[in-house]
Amino acid sequence: MDSTPPPSNGKAGTPFVWVPETLDLDGLIPSEGVRVAEGVLWLGHCVLVGLAHNARYRDDGRKMPLQATYLRNVIGRHHLDKVREAAERIGYVRRGPSYERGKRSQRYWLLEPHATARAVKREITHPGLLRNIRKWREARQRETWKRIRRNETPVAAEVCEHLWRHLQRLRIDDEIDFGEDSKPAHQIAVDHIRRREFRFSVDDFGRVHTNVTNLRKVLRRHLSVDGKRLSNIDTNESQPLFVGLALAKAAGGRERGKGQEGQRGRKAGGPTLMLDSVMLDKQTALDWKLERGRLPGDLRAYLALCEQRGLYLAVADRLGLTGDDGKDPRDEAKKRVFVVFFDKPWHRNRTYRVLAELFPSVIRSIGEMKGGDHRRLAHFAQRIESAFMYGQVVPRIIRERPGLFISTIHDSVLTPVVEERYVQDVMRSEFAKLGVSPQVKIERC
Repeated sequence: MDSTPPPSNGKAGTPFVWVPETLDLDGLIPSEGVRVAEGVLWLGHCVLVGLAHNARYRDDGRKMPLQATYLRNVIGRHHLDKVREAAERIGYVRRGPSYERGKRSQRYWLLEPHATARAVKREITHPGLLRNIRKWREARQRETWKRIRRNETPVAAEVCEHLWRHLQRLRIDDEIDFGEDSKPAHQIAVDHIRRREFRFSVDDFGRVHTNVTNLRKVLRRHLSVDGKRLSNIDTNESQPLFVGLALAKAAGGRERGKGQEGQRGRKAGGPTLMLDSVMLDKQTALDWKLERGRLPGDLRAYLALCEQRGLYLAVADRLGLTGDDGKDPRDEAKKRVFVVFFDKPWHRNRTYRVLAELFPSVIRSIGEMKGGDHRRLAHFAQRIESAFMYGQVVPRIIRERPGLFISTIHDSVLTPVVEERYVQDVMRSEFAKLGVSPQVKIERC
């Protein structure tokens, strides 16, 4: 990459913040001054924008973690406590008590009626805040792209550059009916695309995050590229499939771990299946193929169900989920399976027992992998997913169709409708190289 990509609209320091239309700061300015009052606006803005960018916190009603460094860099170290106190005193933003330096950021949330009110734009007038906002936004973007160019992410810089460049082509309709159940975060997410305020980052586990990845599904129908509507090419039951591939890869790690490499792993105090060489680290290719004959029988059955889009239904049948309550049995089973797979290991509930009966070695391996840190399985599966999407699927499309618009939504690809079959064929072909054949579906946005 020749240089750090500039903000696409040249407005890194846009001097406005999002504020609920129910908020009235007129009484706060005389008592606290403009610096603190507008600092309150910035604090609420950070919560709103964070929810717009993070579906996990937005849709689950969870509190938004904000790094104190970010707040101090804009609000100022000497003003931050006053801003927090003022925000809570006027019934706008509250913060949680839990905080661990270097491990857990403090969480913030908006209070009603502001949390669900329509958001409006309000200009920041204090010159110090304006200067800090511009510097902070520019510094964050510079650091993101420096990290990518130094190859400090699991995704190759060339792939990131291609995805970033094509992201600029994205457009969204001018008129959108958000519906009655819409949240202000959805309104903000759409506005960022409309104003060409694109964002791009790669996490430590290889997931690429953009304006598209957390956009509400029903809003994707309003996206277009060069006047063409888009399709999402997705893999059925992809997350349990990547978990199965992670377990298969880990099984290979155990075999290798019986030698010298495994001895080093045991001396280090970690399970051999979590060695860096098995975790893929920054490798951009999956240089192995599934050897089903060497896997436990129940893991083979598990993978076969994932390929047939049958895992959630099998669990739903065992749990007696019939859909009589109006809930989709597959969706209900999916939620419960995810708790067992990815949450803390004490969830030995009925779903856990059903999975242990169906796939005893799978559940045993999951328990080993989550030992000491329940997030390990999710991180490992995300590495596999990233190596597949950004080490195989996307690079192949770049080679074969460099001018084709693609934007990833973690394990799926967004592309114009006229190219949906091509992308579907690429994904199927790349899965076949791994020795699996899941159902790859086309969803017209």
